[in-house]
Amino acid sequence: MPSRDFSARIFNKPYLPYVLIVLVAILVYGQTVTFQFTNLDDQKIILDNFPTLSNLSNVSVAFTTDAFVQLGGSMFYRPMQTLSFMFDAAIGGRDAGVYHAVNVLLHAATCCLLLAFLLRLKYAPGLSFFLALLYAVHPLFTHAVAWVPSRGDLLIACFALAAFLTGMQYLDSGKPITLLLHLLFFAIAVYSKETALVIPFVFVVFVLITKTNVTVQRGGLVCLVWVTCIASYLILRFMYLSGAVPSEQVGLRPLMLNLPVLFLFVAKLFLPFGLSTMPLISPLFAWIGVAISVLLLAMVFRTKNIRRGLALFGVFWFASFVGPSLLYRHPLADVAFQFFEHRAYLPCIGLMILLAELLTGYPGFVRKAGIRLGSAVLILFAGITMIHARVYHDPMAFVGSALEANPTNAVAYYNRASVEFFNGELQGAMTDVSRAIAIRPNFAGAYYSRALIYGQLGAYQSALSDYDNAIHYDSTDAMSYFNRSIVEWILKDYAKAMRDCNASIRILPELWVWYYHRGNLETDLGETQTALHDFDTALVCIASRAGYNDARYSSVLNNSATYADLYVARAKALRILGRAAEAVRDCDKALAQNPNNADAYSCRGLARLALSDTGNARGDFDMAIRFNPQSGLAYFGRGNVKFAEKDNKGACNDWKRAKAFGYAEADSVIALNCVN
Repeated sequence: MPSRDFSARIFNKPYLPYVLIVLVAILVYGQTVTFQFTNLDDQKIILDNFPTLSNLSNVSVAFTTDAFVQLGGSMFYRPMQTLSFMFDAAIGGRDAGVYHAVNVLLHAATCCLLLAFLLRLKYAPGLSFFLALLYAVHPLFTHAVAWVPSRGDLLIACFALAAFLTGMQYLDSGKPITLLLHLLFFAIAVYSKETALVIPFVFVVFVLITKTNVTVQRGGLVCLVWVTCIASYLILRFMYLSGAVPSEQVGLRPLMLNLPVLFLFVAKLFLPFGLSTMPLISPLFAWIGVAISVLLLAMVFRTKNIRRGLALFGVFWFASFVGPSLLYRHPLADVAFQFFEHRAYLPCIGLMILLAELLTGYPGFVRKAGIRLGSAVLILFAGITMIHARVYHDPMAFVGSALEANPTNAVAYYNRASVEFFNGELQGAMTDVSRAIAIRPNFAGAYYSRALIYGQLGAYQSALSDYDNAIHYDSTDAMSYFNRSIVEWILKDYAKAMRDCNASIRILPELWVWYYHRGNLETDLGETQTALHDFDTALVCIASRAGYNDARYSSVLNNSATYADLYVARAKALRILGRAAEAVRDCDKALAQNPNNADAYSCRGLARLALSDTGNARGDFDMAIRFNPQSGLAYFGRGNVKFAEKDNKGACNDWKRAKAFGYAEADSVIALNCVN
């Protein structure tokens, strides 16, 4: 802990301690601005929803969707977290560095507010400064700062402290501006994470313990602020989060199973080892935490000359803010991770209060230890944090830490398989996703992912088998039905393909891609008029989905290249029905979406050929061949143009190329018009 002389020099300039805290936080966590996303939650929350998050006109979406920016979620409602990601997306796009930078700045702000809070509680400046620095560099909080999706924990801690400070100031001064600030900060905290709902209870206990003089008017206005914020939050949450939460995930049983986590946090605050990106409950650390807790409580009651009430308030703060998280148990807890360390971030502020009070009771120890011991602890912890933070650098490092802590982590294998699949490492992806299935045989997402891999490898029967399993374990996932329909389409099993496509539509009728796919099936079956109706419906869905968002289907919701394919498909139907001029206009729209779409050029060429516009048709087929030199359709179309222009030799050459590239219709025209 800093000596009195050192503290006097630091606090000689009131702003200097805060500047130093910010610099230390940046020094320790500055490296994270070069980190990537981890592919756990940040992919679902940010990247899958980027088209929505990057448009600030979608602010209302933050209040009408859950924490994963999905409609009708069943658990977490955190609008301020979503708004903060919108801010990040507007500034930095998909660059993970911006999101990490905001996390670091929020952490620095929280540490500064912690210093102000400790000073407000009348702890010695040097001791308060030391504890704020300890909080800034502590390894236990690495998960909260270095993992982007824990933004909610940073927001709630920052604004809970701000709400406490302004609430205390209002009770002392009665100034309306402090009440308004308290309202603002409390509202932000509540809308950042549901744990903030316990702030009023913690604040009331603080007022009672410190015997703060509260007038009826001031106390009543503060309570009115709380009731207003909480009521608005609960009403909106009830309106937009309609799903039921399974009893095995929330309630008394999860609380009993998670109870050791409370003691794990205590243990890791003093012994920050065995940290992981996806940790399990360690019985050893839990018992160490129990022993430390008993020791701390004994010290509270045995130490003289301390404000025992404030020390116990620190314990109450810790327990109150840990408690809500213990009521929830992740459905994959038995095969993946049992808690997250970022949940210790806000609760451990209470332990900082407890430490401040206990150290105040041992002035001799503090005076003798002074700056040397305090500096050694800070340097040690900062070093551990800087090293540990590297496991959040990228998805593979993140998963590596998880598997080191738990070699049977099904989610870690699944996530690593997703990264490998994206990078084209299909064999590695197959191995890892198969491990995930072996660990958790009812893992629907893993079967779905393995089916995608089989599809890439052309093993369609194996893909169908895995889609069957994915649907068996999660019959509500429209994408499993859709992708099974795609495979059945490839295998020309049109009846089953149509059945599965219809199942996707029943589950999520708002999604245009289902109608696009069904239109393609109908086109192949010769049902052109029905196909045109489905293509029209798909376009209506696109036009009417303002504000609609669901991360599970973002890859098809927000893909301009796929939009182009839809216009091409409708243009084909229009041409078959003799509406060639309309087909040309649809091809123009397709090329506006994707100027490199060879099929769009071929489609427009055929439509123009039907309109006897052979010159422009030939130019379109040339462009199609430029973008896809193996397009049998383009060579066939250009051959037709040449034939219409009486260039039989050139036509035959193009038709033969079309045949070589697998275009079956070329056989008949070659037989009729070309001499071997």
